[in-house]
Amino acid sequence: MDLSTYVRNLIQRDVARPSVNAWLDEILADPIGEPFDAAEAVTDARAERESEIRRSLGDAKC
Repeated sequence: MDLSTYVRNLIQRDVARPSVNAWLDEILADPIGEPFDAAEAVTDARAERESEIRRSLGDAKC
């Protein structure tokens, strides 16, 4: 592939992409779910994992 073909392909790829505004409109129109606190979700997941590990090791504290 020569340089001009490469550059033309890059330009065609970039032109085919939606604008940032169009992309944001699409994303905001179809929310995935309810907002949540990511830090709290990570903390809860870590506590659950810790509990599972303790149970699997036979720790009665959990």
